Amino acid sequence: MRNTLIVVLGLLAVALIGWTVSYHIGVACSGSSLSSGDRGLEWLRCEFKLTDQQYSRIRELNQQYEPICSKLCERVLDSQTKLKNLISQSQAITPEIQEALTQDSALKRECQLAMLQHIYDVTQVLPEGQRKRYLNLVQMHVLMPGCTMGSCSDH
Repeated sequence: MRNTLIVVLGLLAVALIGWTVSYHIGVACSGSSLSSGDRGLEWLRCEFKLTDQQYSRIRELNQQYEPICSKLCERVLDSQTKLKNLISQSQAITPEIQEALTQDSALKRECQLAMLQHIYDVTQVLPEGQRKRYLNLVQMHVLMPGCTMGSCSDH
């Protein structure tokens, strides 16, 4: 349970750090403040020198992925609340706790698969020579969801 809570908090921290870094890189790249809808992607445009068409397509992909991600995050939080309640009401591992842990693991796998699919979708829009570099930058978010760029603790 503690590890699950740490993973969710880590994901939230990654999202916050990612947004902050993206905003500052975006401002530095564009020389001005960004509209709220573009803050999270401007770093990608700058870092990978995207054309307007590539940038628009990646924005579309992000808009499609955002509700999926939000729904999965909500389900993870619900799952962790259920686990926390079951654990706090018990003195031993019960069949209910085992089932809740199994469901929680399956949900985390679903999150990772959805994130990986989104990453691959974005990769296909990038210039061919930049795809591997992008995958190297973002793969840790799938392999170790609680990790930031420098250390383990998002989105």
